[in-house]
Amino acid sequence: FEQHWGDVPESRYREHPLSAVGGSSKGEGEYESMFKAWHRIEENWKSGNCSVNSLEGHSGSVSASQLMGNTLVTAGEDATIKFWDLEHLLCMWSEPRAHRGPIWDLKVYKDFITTSASGGVVKVWQCGRAEGSDWDTSPMRCQRTMTGHQNCEVWCCDMDQNNVYTGARDGVAMVWDRETGVNYQMLKGHSASVFTIQAGSDEDESLVSGTHMVLTGGGGAEVILWDLRSGLPELRLSGHKQAVFCADLVVSQGTVFTGSGDRTVRRFDVRKGACGEVYEGHSDSIWALQY
Repeated sequence: FEQHWGDVPESRYREHPLSAVGGSSKGEGEYESMFKAWHRIEENWKSGNCSVNSLEGHSGSVSASQLMGNTLVTAGEDATIKFWDLEHLLCMWSEPRAHRGPIWDLKVYKDFITTSASGGVVKVWQCGRAEGSDWDTSPMRCQRTMTGHQNCEVWCCDMDQNNVYTGARDGVAMVWDRETGVNYQMLKGHSASVFTIQAGSDEDESLVSGTHMVLTGGGGAEVILWDLRSGLPELRLSGHKQAVFCADLVVSQGTVFTGSGDRTVRRFDVRKGACGEVYEGHSDSIWALQY
C-alpha cells in the first residue's frame, strides 16, 4: 500500500533547515548549500518563477483535488474520480460514473475518500491496492452512500476518524457517523448555500468553549463556528459583502482565513470575534485558499 500511495502526511510543517543550527553537526558547506536552495525557492515564489505541468483527462470542470500520499486525486463535473502519478504526469486510474451527477468536493483521510455531489448524495470510499499489483483494477471501493440533504448540490465535505461533514445548497450542514452512515446532527444557521466546511481535528478543541468544532461558510456572507456538543452557532464572523466560498481555520493561531465573492481575503481573530486584516488583489471571486 505504501509503495503506491506513499506514507506522507496530508500536510506537514516544513521546518527551515537553518532553524536547528545549534543542535546540528552539519558542516559549514552544507548550510551554505541549504541556504542558497531556500533563498532560490523563496525568490522564485515571490516572482512567480515556476514550472507548470498540466494533467488533462477530465471532460468537464475539475472541482476538487487533494494529495493522497504521493498520488493526486481529482474529481469533477464529469462525475469521475481520477488518480494521477505526479512523477510521470500520468493518470493511473479513472473511476467513471462515481456519482450520477457532478462531483463538487472530495476529501482524503488516510486511505479513505469522501465525495459530495449533486442529488444530495455523499459517498465514502475505501482505497488501496495489493503491493506490486498493476493498475488494471479499481483502487477504490464504495463503502457507504449517504443521503439526507434535499435533492440538491452538496457543495462541500470533510472527514475525520469518526465523522463525515457536509454542506449543501439547502443551507444545512450535516454531521454523519462514518461507520454507519447515519446523519445524527443538522447544523442550521446559514441563510443560503453552505459552500465550505472544515472540521477541527480530533485533538483540537474550540477556542471559545472547549468543545469540538466545525467551521462553515456560505451564501449569506457569514462564517459560523459551531459547537458540536449543542449543535448551535458558537461564533459568527461577518464582514464579507458576498458569499464565502472558502475558509481555513488555523487553530494554533486562533485565526480563520476566508475567501469570498467580493474578491477579498479576510483574516479573523477567533478569540476577539473580529476581522483583523483584509487582503485585496483578485479581480474575481476567490474559490480556494489554504494557509
